[in-house]
This record gives sequence, C-alpha cells and structure tokens, in this order.
Amino acid sequence: MAVSFEEKSIAAIFFDVDGTLYDSSIMKKKMLMKIILAAFKGKFCFKQYLMIQTYRSIHRELQAEPPEERNIPLAKYHIDLTAERLNMNPSEVHKVIFKWMRREPLSLLKSCRYEGLCLLLNELKQHCELGVFSDYPVEDKLKALGVESYFKWNLSSHDHESNGYKPRGNGFKRLCRQTNLKPEEILYIGDEMNSDILGAKTHGINAILVNRKSSIDEVTRVRHLSELKGFLLA
Repeated sequence: MAVSFEEKSIAAIFFDVDGTLYDSSIMKKKMLMKIILAAFKGKFCFKQYLMIQTYRSIHRELQAEPPEERNIPLAKYHIDLTAERLNMNPSEVHKVIFKWMRREPLSLLKSCRYEGLCLLLNELKQHCELGVFSDYPVEDKLKALGVESYFKWNLSSHDHESNGYKPRGNGFKRLCRQTNLKPEEILYIGDEMNSDILGAKTHGINAILVNRKSSIDEVTRVRHLSELKGFLLA
C-alpha cells in the first residue's frame, strides 16, 4: 500500500496533533473561558498562570537544545527547569501542568476537531499506514478526538527514544526505525514551519505544511486538511 507525493511512493504518513488535527485557535479560546471560570471560583490563580507561561517559554528554549546534552527524561527535565526558574517545588509544578495542559483540554478537543478529519483518515488508511508524532504525549488526545483507531504508531518527544523536542530531538529519526522505512518513504504533516516541516526535511522526510495564513512558497502547503486528498489521492 502506498500513496504518491511529488513522484515518490509514500508508505507511511505521520501527523502532528496540536494545531494539525484540531483548531488550536478555537481550543485556546475555550481554555481561556475555562480558566476565567476557574479563577472566578477561586480554583485558578496568578501563580498557576505563571507556571504555565514559564513552562511554555522553556519549551521554546528546549526546541533548540540537542538531546545529547541531557541524561534525564525530557518530561522531568522540563518540569524541573520550570520549577527551578520559579523557585517552586517540582511536584507542585507538575500537578498544575498536568491539570491545565493535559487533562482539562481533553473534554474540549472533539469540539475543536477539524471538519472531515475522520473521513480523510479513513481514506488515507486504505492506502498506507498512519501514525502521529507530537511533542507531548498523544494517547489521551487521540481518544478524546475519537481518532485513535486510525493510527498504528503513537509517538511523542517525551518518549525515551526521542527525549528532545522537535526539531532537534531524535523523534524524526525514530519514525524511520519504528516503520522500517527509508526517510523518502515517509510523509510528515504539521502546522509549524520550523519544528514540523524543517525538522522533517532535515532528516530527509517529506513534509506538508497545513497553515491557512502562511505564504511560504518553498514548501508544499495546504490551507486545510481536506486539501490533502488532492495531493495524495488524486
């Protein structure tokens, strides 16, 4: 089984999750309302906000750091670094990050899922194997989106074998190891130019950018996931 992309035979397609399988702008608005409501009830405070913002800022910093410079799991390293910068207890930081960045968004995900996603995945699965590769753990998100059955491989940068955020981690190399395929036989689809597209291309993996606003001409780009059928199943 295979699909064709730029005259190449593609045997496996991997997707990013956040912002690629669902509309992250809608999710941010819904989460903001949830946080405002929690703050009104006294269940969310500035201290928690500071933890989340610092965690996100450090994520951007870690994207430029090679995994060879770390000897501890990425998830723990990220939490510890956030706690150290804020002079807080790592366990307290972990509790807040897990609640507001991993657990609370789950109930909102399906309402933010891109229209036609399941139909597209079902059609693609008839032609090649599918997988996901995201910076953060994906299993719970895929279940919340209702699409877990479409994917053979569920990989994240937090996995021991990756241990580094896109684009500098070992994750893209891992796609080849997991599938036993050559880089040119794999296609990666994501919504971020640097972490997703350039990260994949650096390792010889084909890539398509899903971005409604970008005007970059150097890469293959679609404005919506539904346009992928024209590229891959024509």
